[in-house]
Amino acid sequence: MTKIVLAANLYYKKKYSQQKIAEILQISRPWVSKLLARAEELGIVEIRVNSSVNEDTELSDWMRRKYGLEYAGVIREDDSGIDHAAVAAANYFLSRLHENVTVGISWGKSLSRVMDNLPDVHIGGLRVVPLAGSFGDSVEYLPNFNALHIADKTGGEALLLHVPAFCASEEEYEAIRSSTGCSEVLEQAERTDVALIGAGALEDSFLMRSGILSREQREELRSIGIVGDVSLNFINAKGERVDTDLTRRIICADVREIRKNAESVIVFAEGTQKVETIRAILEGHLCTALITSVDTARLLLED
Repeated sequence: MTKIVLAANLYYKKKYSQQKIAEILQISRPWVSKLLARAEELGIVEIRVNSSVNEDTELSDWMRRKYGLEYAGVIREDDSGIDHAAVAAANYFLSRLHENVTVGISWGKSLSRVMDNLPDVHIGGLRVVPLAGSFGDSVEYLPNFNALHIADKTGGEALLLHVPAFCASEEEYEAIRSSTGCSEVLEQAERTDVALIGAGALEDSFLMRSGILSREQREELRSIGIVGDVSLNFINAKGERVDTDLTRRIICADVREIRKNAESVIVFAEGTQKVETIRAILEGHLCTALITSVDTARLLLED
């Protein structure tokens, strides 16, 4: 199913030839024709290309119009055992890639699900960069791991950022941030062509559970209007980045620069605990596309 949807995206939306698609997917051209025919039979191809056969197109259209998005994918889950939302996010992400682009990637459990559903393709000249330093003790919170994973799946090159996300002091931050290896990678990250990111809730977040963010720090952030983070950029309800003593010690790319320079900024996030942060991202026009669940979308559509 993944290659059927991806072939349809590349052919009908990206206008790639069947021969080009065959090279990217590493299959024969006649097989591409069969995939496109099957896409029509399954109803994936109608007036537009659905990134998932489980997409609620009505809610997707409402989301797209309300928030001025280029694409909104509102996905229904079922008992098939397929992670439809992650599949949809993987398909849309791959449909936005082409040769010689730079891809920015963040981290988290949601994006790990996307990584698990990426098919093997080949895209010439692809470069992948992490959008922040690393933290935590799990690969889910290592942007470098996701960068390597995408590069491996696409035949691209990963530029790694071997620094911590959180610095103990502003002096440590300045020393690390100004180092050649760090500054060059973050510069590439802020000039990325396509970014795939998640959303972090201020309440019950990994930062709280891991002890990186104390309860007192969380309350301090909340008191000045911060609702959550996007790739460690802490934002208020309007999607504006808010600087504090804590945030000035974080090694990460500026999401405002990413949005200004990127062709596509894709957010994959769902869950009631993340609604406030997702809404802030949308209100701040920090992304071009959102893939989420039906329940999350309904809350985001409430006035």
